[in-house]
Amino acid sequence: MAASCGGGGSDAGSPPFGTAGSGGLSPTKPTTPTSGTQALTVTVIGSGSVISSPAGVNCTSVCTTSFSRGTLVQLTATPGTGVTFSGWTGDCTGQSCSVSMTTDHKVVATFQ
Repeated sequence: MAASCGGGGSDAGSPPFGTAGSGGLSPTKPTTPTSGTQALTVTVIGSGSVISSPAGVNCTSVCTTSFSRGTLVQLTATPGTGVTFSGWTGDCTGQSCSVSMTTDHKVVATFQ
C-alpha cells in the first residue's frame, strides 16, 4: 500500500498520527509491519528431510522459503533409513522447531 501525506483523508488524526491536547500531533510508538514476507532457511546435515506446516519447506540439503510475515511455521524432521534425528540448532534448539515469521530465521536439522 502506498503511503500518502497531507490532504486530510479519512485517516487524518488516526494512528500512527494521533492528535493530543493543544500541542497538535503527538508521537506514537512505531508498529511492526504485518505485510510482506520473511525468509526461513533450513539446512539438513546427514540423511533426512524437513517439511513444514504450513506447506512450503520440503528440504534434504539447504533450502530457503519465504512465508508471510507473522506466520507460525512448524518444522518436522524425518530421519532417513538407519539414522536418527539428533536435534535442531540455530533459531530452534532441542527436538522440536516452531518459528514465528516476524523476522528471517535460520535453522539446522542434524541426523546421525
